[in-house]
Amino acid sequence: MQSAEGTDSAAPSEPLTVALRCPDCNAPGVVEWRKLQHGLKCHGCGCEFMIAKGGDVISLREQPQTRYTCPRCCRSGSIAAILAVNKPCCPSCKLPLVRGPDGRLHSAQTAERLKRQAAQQAGLQRRLESERKATRDDGQLRTRIAQTARIGAAALVLIVGISAAWSHRASTPEARAAQFIRTCLAADWEDAGEFIEDDAVQRVEFDRWRVRYFSSILDRHRPAGDRVVIRVDRLTDDPTQVLLRVTLRSHFFGERSHQQCWHIRDGRWTFNALGTLADGNSSRGTGGKGEG
Repeated sequence: MQSAEGTDSAAPSEPLTVALRCPDCNAPGVVEWRKLQHGLKCHGCGCEFMIAKGGDVISLREQPQTRYTCPRCCRSGSIAAILAVNKPCCPSCKLPLVRGPDGRLHSAQTAERLKRQAAQQAGLQRRLESERKATRDDGQLRTRIAQTARIGAAALVLIVGISAAWSHRASTPEARAAQFIRTCLAADWEDAGEFIEDDAVQRVEFDRWRVRYFSSILDRHRPAGDRVVIRVDRLTDDPTQVLLRVTLRSHFFGERSHQQCWHIRDGRWTFNALGTLADGNSSRGTGGKGEG
């Protein structure tokens, strides 16, 4: 790693600059002083770097990364964690991003929603801890909260049962695909990214796929009240990878169908955009009221 070589302030009206060398290709360059707090990019080799507090030039490639998903330009990627601390923004469209409780960067609205959910979960944990502390040494609840605790326990059993049933239903590739389609129709690309493997190639292929199949049938492009019926059929039966046929039916665009590949990643069914496009399947459909 190289250190700053010197400063150049030839005229009072000119900005103060610093001469640097790229930590990868050692190419020389000059940067304005006011830009040193941001990430820099070498015009020669494309290396991204920044100036550390000690004056050393450090490559951002070697730094811990923070994942982001931009809801405006629908791009995903990673930003060096050291740059994500002070007013981070999307590298493409410059939309301001906020760190959520999951450690990733989101739009301000999504980050706020995730923080509320985390706060609710923390509140539930505090209530459970309070009930634990209210237990007497003999294992019995104190009289004043016994009735409330019994009601709460019954409600908890009911919630757990419902959650288990829903979890089993949502764990199937058919259910995941239906949820994924609804998210795509709503153009909620940040939430749609949760159905995709956290891989740069998969996300690029997903962008190609969504433009091909959803550009003209998004909720905002259809008349108000137009309802889309989604049907998902399994074409193959493999424990780790399945091929699904997804059929969409609407009064506006008629009926359309296409195939999707889904595979198991980290214990859950994930949309395989690369495999879906590699299959070469094309959308088939019949015209609706909104199509010529």
